[in-house]
Amino acid sequence: MTLISAKLLGTPIVRKDKEDVVFPYGKAEALFYYMLVKKRSSRDVLVDLFWSNIALTSAKKNLRNAVYIIKKVFNEEILISPQRTIVELNSEMDFELDIDRFLNDCGDSSIKAYSGEFLEGFFVKDASCFEEWMLALRNQYRDNYVQKLYKEIESFSKNKKWNEAEKYSNKIIDIDPFDENAYRVQMKLYDEMGKYNKCINIYNNLVKLLDKELSIAPDIKTTELFERIVRNKTVKQTLSKDQSKEFFYGRDKEISILNENYYKLINNNNPKSIIILGEAGIGKSKLLNRFLESISESDSYYFISNCYQAEEKFLLKPWNNIFQQLSTMTENERLDIPVMLRKIVGQIFPTFILKNSSDDVNLTEKVESLSYDTIEKTIVEIFKRISKTNKIILAFDDLQWIDSMSLALLKNIILSNKNKSIIVIATCRNGHGENIDNFLAEMGMYETIRKLNIDRFNKKETIDFITKMMPDHKLPNKTKDIIYSETEGNPLFIVELLNSMKDNDKFKLMTPKLKDVLRNRFFNVSKEGRKILNIASAFFDKVTFEDLQQITLTSDLEFIEVIEELQSKYLIKELIEGNKISFVFTHQKLREFIYSQLSFSKRRLLHNKIADLLEKQLKDDSTDSILYSRLIYHYYSAGNKALELKYRIKNLDGYLNLCHEVFPVIDDTNRIRHENPYLKKEFTSELSKISELLREVENNNKYDENIKFLEISFLHILARYYIMKGEYDTGLKKTNEMIEKSLILKDYESALKGYMKIIYYCINTRNNMLMSENIRKAFKITKKHGQRGQIGILLRLKGLQKIMEGKYSEGERLLKNSINIFRTVEDKEKYISNIAASHNYIGDSKRYRKEFKQAIAHYEKAIVICEDKGLIGGLAVANTNAGQAAYDKGDFEKAKVYLQKAITLYQQFDLVWARSTANGFYTMLLVREGKCDEAIKYLKNAEKFSDKVKSSYEKGLMYRVKAEISMLIEKKNIKCKLSQYLNESIHEYCDKGIAYLEDINGSYEIEILKEIRNYLRKI
Repeated sequence: MTLISAKLLGTPIVRKDKEDVVFPYGKAEALFYYMLVKKRSSRDVLVDLFWSNIALTSAKKNLRNAVYIIKKVFNEEILISPQRTIVELNSEMDFELDIDRFLNDCGDSSIKAYSGEFLEGFFVKDASCFEEWMLALRNQYRDNYVQKLYKEIESFSKNKKWNEAEKYSNKIIDIDPFDENAYRVQMKLYDEMGKYNKCINIYNNLVKLLDKELSIAPDIKTTELFERIVRNKTVKQTLSKDQSKEFFYGRDKEISILNENYYKLINNNNPKSIIILGEAGIGKSKLLNRFLESISESDSYYFISNCYQAEEKFLLKPWNNIFQQLSTMTENERLDIPVMLRKIVGQIFPTFILKNSSDDVNLTEKVESLSYDTIEKTIVEIFKRISKTNKIILAFDDLQWIDSMSLALLKNIILSNKNKSIIVIATCRNGHGENIDNFLAEMGMYETIRKLNIDRFNKKETIDFITKMMPDHKLPNKTKDIIYSETEGNPLFIVELLNSMKDNDKFKLMTPKLKDVLRNRFFNVSKEGRKILNIASAFFDKVTFEDLQQITLTSDLEFIEVIEELQSKYLIKELIEGNKISFVFTHQKLREFIYSQLSFSKRRLLHNKIADLLEKQLKDDSTDSILYSRLIYHYYSAGNKALELKYRIKNLDGYLNLCHEVFPVIDDTNRIRHENPYLKKEFTSELSKISELLREVENNNKYDENIKFLEISFLHILARYYIMKGEYDTGLKKTNEMIEKSLILKDYESALKGYMKIIYYCINTRNNMLMSENIRKAFKITKKHGQRGQIGILLRLKGLQKIMEGKYSEGERLLKNSINIFRTVEDKEKYISNIAASHNYIGDSKRYRKEFKQAIAHYEKAIVICEDKGLIGGLAVANTNAGQAAYDKGDFEKAKVYLQKAITLYQQFDLVWARSTANGFYTMLLVREGKCDEAIKYLKNAEKFSDKVKSSYEKGLMYRVKAEISMLIEKKNIKCKLSQYLNESIHEYCDKGIAYLEDINGSYEIEILKEIRNYLRKI
């Protein structure tokens, strides 16, 4: 049965069986819309509606013609007349109308059906009665829509779904910006959400709008609501500050400095980053936490991370927490961070990448890194985007333990913060290292940072501190004097002494050493409490509720009672992150003391248990890297060298990924290297450490097969490392060694990695014979032991190899087969970028045969996938290839669009492969447009990147570009800087280009160069 679907809300669209219907004139269209709504009408009503201003006979004739036209348009008896005076819709046909969904459905379905006003933008001449009907219905539907929105807002508010309620209230304001009730609803929502600044902003916007447009003030109800919310804000903030669980004394001057700087941040008044400096136990962390607790969540966002001594040698660890929190914030606030940027940052911080993101594959197999500099620039760009509309505080505790790479990133974020919407607040111990000294000196030169030194309390402050901390204990002045004398005003000493006195009535004030103070501090802790403290002390950071309970194997009730005991004694405190509860010692010195009291064997046992527990939390995906530093620490402390080695190897593999290729499925051959001094130093240090550890483990476990598997993993890293350095012979030797050992152990996955490494090497060296041999070996393994998706990848590579041999039809057939496999595998999302690569190769094959139109069609398919999945390098290459094909087809306008996109991507992400081609072809376009002076910049870029890549094809193209430009200049007799820059003859450019291209299959550019040479002979 024919289906007629009509969208009448918003711009009207009518379809017959999914085909758009076009009406020849307006009144026929209007008549049909009227009948869709009314279903049945008398002819007299229809005549009055559309032709009331002409004679009745003519009007009736026009109606008959309009009905006939509507039937003809649909080629159906869509309108029928059961009686001569009646017209109605044919009830035997199926009609699907958005207004029916809007009127009859409930909730979100109904609201989604309203995509705009009734017959939006539709107008019919000389039909005032129809227009009155249309406007009346438009208003009716709009009012109905608003009421539905209010009803949904009420439902969302009851269920505390504030974000959804906010979204719907915005829809009401969009429809009617003068509806004060909508503003009041939204102000109440922001009050519930604690977003007082948004509440203030929306009220101020309403005041401005009403004054500007109507010269009136808001309704008294609105003003009273606003004033009540402002009063509540002040009360709530005061209560939240007063209800802080932790005792805090003094530091008024320091708090004042931090607050003053914070107000400068909120008011765009040139705030500075602040480093809180002081000795251990002086109260730096407590001051930082006190400040962060006091600031309004509606005014700014803060992200906090701890730097740990145990992770000092692990790169960028402090930033993991920052990006985890940042990811949550961007999702909650629905901030638009492009997939492309997320994927780049996700290479280092996997929690920041979007869920269900596909694996990537290079479109050219010419492997290229995203330099760490590019990743860092992307991180800086993300912070810039977020800080355009939000004030950001980055807080780091114990900055003295930060690694060099993290510190460099912190410096660049501070220096790039032009709009002063980001500040850093960090604590740092006196006696910090050279790195911090240099950082503070450099930041001081730019006047972006302020040092805030905090000192011990003087005698008067110490006595006041004692009085306020122990209001129920009337200590003699002599005792207070002794406390000051023994502690010298160090807050940690004072607190622990006073807590010992609280917990132990028999405590004698006679030992000034912190160790003795701490020993007494734990005197009255129960046996079960001491067990939990022992376990918690083996964690260098925090321990989750679940992990702690799992290790202690206690019942819920008993466990909670012990935790409450330790909290009441202020030995541990609770951290709540989302729905996860963790515990930390109230001071690191407490943890260190407890840990120091553990016997050697007990330490080893605990570390081994903790490591085994963490190992069970691994998910076999990129987020596992977050746990590697902890696993290494615990297995090292447990003396389990084999498992320490395992995770050191995995972590080192991650270090290589800091300079990893744009598309992680591929290999490192002919990598465009970008060395980072911090990365290089840490990598080479870890490499030698693993080599030594591997020898030791092998000597002690000669017959352990697991050690042999670790050796294979290490060989894989060494192969990547040497190839990355450009030492290809050594890299291939390590690869073959890895394959040989893998096959002996039947580790087919590792053997396949080795074969793939050699295949990629062959692609870059154009060694077809060796490539064919390794594809055959890889196929043999994959067919027996691999997955269907891996077969698709090998078919793709086999197709590429056939194209490299000049067997284009066979290559295209294999590539199409690979696409079919990728589309039918279970986890097809994982392989979708392989489809893009296959289309790119087919595009190349078509282009080599000068079938440019078909080539562009395949490049376009690759571009669509790359844009959708955020594949930066692939997108740049596919646009370059499409631009090249369009240029050689003679479609210069289309070529310009593709090449401009490619060049923008190359500049933004510092990519290299095919960059010389994009710049070279764009140079030719500019010369054709007569923009020779502008073209010289792109020609120089093309030369620079051609020299970097050292590809015969790109070199050959470079000479083709120079030859063609020289010919164009000569033809047009142009005098410009470019003609002076091209200092060789056209003949020489042609000969050099042909020399580079003659050994490459599919180089139709040789014909172009020969044509240019023939042109010269004719003139």
